[in-house]
Amino acid sequence: MILLKLYRPRCMVSPLNQSLQKRFAGHNKWSKIKHKKGAKDVSRAAMFSKCTKAIRAASRSCNGDLSNLHLQSAIAAAKAIQCPKDKIQDAINCVGRGNVEETVPVRYDGFLSTDCGRIPLIVTALTDNKNRTAANVRTIMKKSNGELENTGANDWLFDYVGLAIVQKRKKNQIEGDIDESEVHDDESFRPIGENEEDELLECALENGAMDVDFGDETDPYAVVKCTTTDLHPLVLGLREGGYHVSEFEWRYVPKDPDSAIELRDDSLVQWQKFLDKCDEDVDISNVYYNCNILD
Repeated sequence: MILLKLYRPRCMVSPLNQSLQKRFAGHNKWSKIKHKKGAKDVSRAAMFSKCTKAIRAASRSCNGDLSNLHLQSAIAAAKAIQCPKDKIQDAINCVGRGNVEETVPVRYDGFLSTDCGRIPLIVTALTDNKNRTAANVRTIMKKSNGELENTGANDWLFDYVGLAIVQKRKKNQIEGDIDESEVHDDESFRPIGENEEDELLECALENGAMDVDFGDETDPYAVVKCTTTDLHPLVLGLREGGYHVSEFEWRYVPKDPDSAIELRDDSLVQWQKFLDKCDEDVDISNVYYNCNILD
C-alpha cells in the first residue's frame, strides 16, 4: 500500500498542521511585539472571514441542514482554528437573508518561478465578484514572480481527492452530534497496537478508502484518502465504526511528491511572502502546491 504524503494548503488549515511563520519588523522590542500582535490579529481575522464565508456558501446550498456533511466540514474547519461560536452560528443562519452575498468557487492554475525551480500551484477562492478576484490573484502572482496558466493546466500534476483526518483509536460517538472540534491530547497519546491499526485500516477500506497513512507511532491521527465521490460515505462509515473524524474535505494533492521543489534561502523568503499575500486576500481559500521547505 502506498502511503499518502499530505500537502495541506496554507489558508484555512487547522493549527494541528499549520507551520509557524516568522515575522520581522521594527527596531526595538516593543515595536516587534506590537507588529507581531497586529499581524497575528489581522491574520486570524482573515482566517475567520474565509471560514465563515465557506460556511455561508455551504449553508445556502443545503438550506441550513446541519446533517449535511459539506456544511459539517465547513463548520469543522472553522472550529479547528477556534473561530468564535457566534460567528459560526451567524454564518449558518444566513439562509433567507437578502443582503448576504452569493459566492461561487473559482480556481486558478499557475507556477511560481524561484531560484530553486518552478513551483506548480493551484489557488482556489470563494468570491462574489470573479473580476475582482481574478485581478487580485493576477497581481499577487505577478509581484511574486509567478505566472497564471489556463484553468486545468496543472491537472496532470495534481489529483483531486477526498481526505479525512481520523483519530486512530475508537471513541464513543453521540448520535447527531456535528461537533468536530474536540481533539486528542497528543502528549498523553499511547501508540496504538497492531490490532488497533488493522481495525482502522479494515474499516476504512470497507468504506471506500484508497490509502491510509498512519504516520509515526506518536501521531494520534491517520490520514485516509479516497475518491471525491466516496468521501461522504467514508466519513459516515468511519463514524458508524466508532471513529472520530476531526476534519474532512476535498483537496488537490501532488501526483509525484518526490518531485517537490526544495526551497531555501532567497527562494524560501519569496515563497513565504507569496503565501502571506494569499492569506491577506479575503477571497482566496486555499493554496495547493508541490514544494518542501529546507531548514
